[in-house]
Amino acid sequence: MGTDKALLPLGEANVIQVIASELAGAVDDVRIAVGKGYREEYAELGYTQAADVYPGCGPLAGLHAGLTAHRGASSSGEGGWSLSVPCDTPLVRTELFKVLIQYAELQENSCYQAIVPVIEGQTHPLIALYHDCVIPVLEQQLETGRRRVMDFLSQISVRYVTEHELAADAGMPWTVSDISEMFTNMNQMEDYERIKKRCCQ
Repeated sequence: MGTDKALLPLGEANVIQVIASELAGAVDDVRIAVGKGYREEYAELGYTQAADVYPGCGPLAGLHAGLTAHRGASSSGEGGWSLSVPCDTPLVRTELFKVLIQYAELQENSCYQAIVPVIEGQTHPLIALYHDCVIPVLEQQLETGRRRVMDFLSQISVRYVTEHELAADAGMPWTVSDISEMFTNMNQMEDYERIKKRCCQ
């Protein structure tokens, strides 16, 4: 994209503000994984920033930063479940997060360590829920230089959910097509322009 996707304008806000606002409607604590260190341009959002323990190691490092920050902030030292959302998916909505959280709550007595959507056959491991018990697996992978997210998923117990399952949930007022669109990310400037038109209608 040639620029920080999270800070691209979207209506009266920017991309990360839109995502954080939707996320804040579903969870009590929003933290932004910021890579190597504190980002002044994110300060005005008012959310705690979580720096990478493994800087320069891609999405897994950001996931690790978020999970460890959440666990460290809990009074018991056990963070439980955390919701991960990438900074380039501004079509996500609070209702989607709430339904995913319900799936996690139903797994409390199961062996699942993650709730990961599979939309139109594509796995979306960055719009997902993870239990903090996966942190040691993340650390092992990062310390041995294995950065592929799908390799990480193969090491843990995952409950995969499809767009059809999500649409069938009573708490989801969206169609299968609507849900699929929420998982659109911005890889090219054309994606951003299309999403901007969609959001500013």
